Amino acid sequence: MPVERPRGTNDYGPEEMARRRAVEGILRVSAHRFGFREVGTPTFESLELFTTKSGPGIIEELYAFRDKSDRDLALRPEFTASIVRFYLSELRSLPKPIKVYSVGNVFRYEEPQKGRYREFTQFNAEIIGAPALQGDAEVIALAIECLRAVGVKEVHVRIGHVGMLRSFLKLPPEDQGKVLHWLDKRNFPALAQELARLRMGPLETPLRQYVELRGGPDVLDKGAKILQGG
Repeated sequence: MPVERPRGTNDYGPEEMARRRAVEGILRVSAHRFGFREVGTPTFESLELFTTKSGPGIIEELYAFRDKSDRDLALRPEFTASIVRFYLSELRSLPKPIKVYSVGNVFRYEEPQKGRYREFTQFNAEIIGAPALQGDAEVIALAIECLRAVGVKEVHVRIGHVGMLRSFLKLPPEDQGKVLHWLDKRNFPALAQELARLRMGPLETPLRQYVELRGGPDVLDKGAKILQGG
């Protein structure tokens, strides 16, 4: 019986790989145009790095294992934690702001579905040492430029602020993280189950209304009213 590829992964033939490499090349050009430089980090890291630096939702999806020297390791689920480690150990002396990007495969044990896989390629950009709003705005501008550069003609950006939801959810960090994880994934059955476990079932409706808000700056007032029960 032939061995099948693991669930949630893909094979790519020559033509598909050529298209993927072409897109990656376009993204790299856009990043360099914005002053970002490429860095690389390991595909696997100490498990502790991700359990302390990543959110609870990502922690639950880790591919974790113990190596032959009895060390707890994990395949990277994203780049940010590794970039922070790299910065603290080797990049702190560089002039600020530090603008870096990475391209590579990341791994998350989540339920495979259309557009979601357990191994996928991520293009990641980070700015360290810039004022928060300035850095956020520049990364958003880079994302828009990247999409336009690969041929997306109409780009709509959804901007949220998790701080509003965190102030609304009066929960311990671990429980709060689980609720936000299911909300971010739009997995409403799992969200309802988690809220029921926490005996906070009535919060499901306002949370769902909040994440479906669309529009300009006026939605901030609408969001505040929803979270305040108005």
